[in-house]
Amino acid sequence: MIQDIRLHGRINDRIEYYATVAGPDVVNRYFHETGETKDGTFIRFFYSGNEFSISPKGISYHTCGGSFCEYMFGIDLPIKDIIKRDVLNRLVMYGAVYSPEGRIAFTDMNYGEESFDRVFMGGNAIANYYFFVQSDKKTSPRYRQEEILRKVGKYIKHTSRVGEGDDAALVRELFLELNEEKSIIFLIRLVHLYHQDFQRLFQELYQKNRAIDEEAAAKLAGMASLCELDRYQQERIRIDSMYKHPENKRIVDEYKAVLISCAHKSEIDATDMAKLARLRTLSLRNRIPPNLFDTLDELLLKGKKIAEVNEPEYMRECRAIFEGLFLKGHACKVVYSEDLVKLLRAKRQAISNRDNSFEELLLETCRLADERSVGSDDMCLLENFGRVVTYFDRYDTTYAMISKISFMEDTRVTEENIRSLMGNKKAFDEVKEGFFQELFFEDIQNNRYLTAYGRKKANALYLGLVSIEKGDLSVRDVVEELNLIIAEEKSYTAIHLFMKDKIKNFYSDLSDKNSQDQFISEVWKEMLDAKIITPDADEKIFRDAVINIRKEAFYLHNLLPVIIAGSNGRLRTDFLENSGLDRFYVEDLEREYFEKNRLSRTLMERIRA
Repeated sequence: MIQDIRLHGRINDRIEYYATVAGPDVVNRYFHETGETKDGTFIRFFYSGNEFSISPKGISYHTCGGSFCEYMFGIDLPIKDIIKRDVLNRLVMYGAVYSPEGRIAFTDMNYGEESFDRVFMGGNAIANYYFFVQSDKKTSPRYRQEEILRKVGKYIKHTSRVGEGDDAALVRELFLELNEEKSIIFLIRLVHLYHQDFQRLFQELYQKNRAIDEEAAAKLAGMASLCELDRYQQERIRIDSMYKHPENKRIVDEYKAVLISCAHKSEIDATDMAKLARLRTLSLRNRIPPNLFDTLDELLLKGKKIAEVNEPEYMRECRAIFEGLFLKGHACKVVYSEDLVKLLRAKRQAISNRDNSFEELLLETCRLADERSVGSDDMCLLENFGRVVTYFDRYDTTYAMISKISFMEDTRVTEENIRSLMGNKKAFDEVKEGFFQELFFEDIQNNRYLTAYGRKKANALYLGLVSIEKGDLSVRDVVEELNLIIAEEKSYTAIHLFMKDKIKNFYSDLSDKNSQDQFISEVWKEMLDAKIITPDADEKIFRDAVINIRKEAFYLHNLLPVIIAGSNGRLRTDFLENSGLDRFYVEDLEREYFEKNRLSRTLMERIRA
């Protein structure tokens, strides 16, 4: 008969442990001891040659077993795991090494020790599991470890129990997978309490609006300071929490699925690049950190080429400019405005195409210019190159700030932001008249995933900068106008969401003005009572939300079935261009419709093509 014993305690104010032991007659076969050292309390679990100890400094072990945890940002992801969509957890077996052929091999070195810093930095920032198996089998550690991996490895890597923290269910299922009636499994979960508290606070603050405002950021900063949380660990926890939000997870998983399909090809075609660019744009709106996507790109696109018959024209122009300015001879040459215009346009094009070859060319040119400057004792080459790089840095800063204001909800604009943009506008317009508008606002205005409010913010921002330059408006005027639009956008989002939920449960018809007026009146009162809106909320926002909800319903129930039946992409495009609905939101409606009706994803991509 399987029994289990559970033990729970703290080693110090930061680290908590949960120990669960399962097996037949475990009450009479389970051993542990606690004691004191100069550093504090320790606890040791042991049985017949197996030993696992937890002390105030960390852990030590001499066992047949290993460790596992739920994957999160910052944990090394083997390619074999990342290309399997259902792998959830990392598993490390003691004594396991990679052979020269890339296969797992085992040694008899099933012992070691780790500090808590290493445990929670190399593994999951919140919780990590350790386990060992006691049995009567007489075999060397290497063979026993290989046998344990074969029996329980697949289960550990795929089970959702690890993320749920359900130790009792986890140890029982492990025991069943092991299928050894006389063996005992020791399972120890270590939890970092400070990290866990920070995670819970972040999730609580983030969950409602998928954003962290200034007040929430101050609360998080206060907790991080109080708990002395490392900046990197804070970032890991933030990214992991944002990823686990259902809407964000869908975007990241879809991005990952496209990358996995690319991983099996020798090169990436234009269709895949368009899908990735679309998801990157959606991620910007959802505030998903770009380094999460960068990490996936680095793992899965390493060595992949973008399908092109020839090198793009903008890359050939860059190569020629760099060659002429920095790599031919040693005379000091002036970087003319015409060259800067071409280089900055090329950078913009490379970002749009997600073409890493531009940055590679830049780094290679920097290296060669540095070598030639040192060799010829002519620093003028590097000074000229530095001028070009300064403009590239200005471009990156400006692009990031304008994108943040245009695409993100609830991003508060400050006077410092506007002054910085004014300085950069002046610098780019000195290179070429009107160059600032060309570099940053043409692409944004043409972006299909820019929302109606995003377009309003982008227009207000550009016209505001021009008005400041002319002396018609002050910096404060522009900041106030932008923040009013941002506040209105936030109100619209909250009202639209509230209305959708209410319609789902109570309303089915808003076809006439009377029913709309009654509906708006009810929503207004309920939102006011819940303190979601203030008494001065603009009635126009409510009316706009009702109109858009009716358009969405028409598209879902009347138009989309016709589009699908005839694979009519033109009809869909006509609706998107004339309805005034945000494209990203329409695509969400389509995704939900296809999932609900179990329709082919290929069909969805065909009508979107």
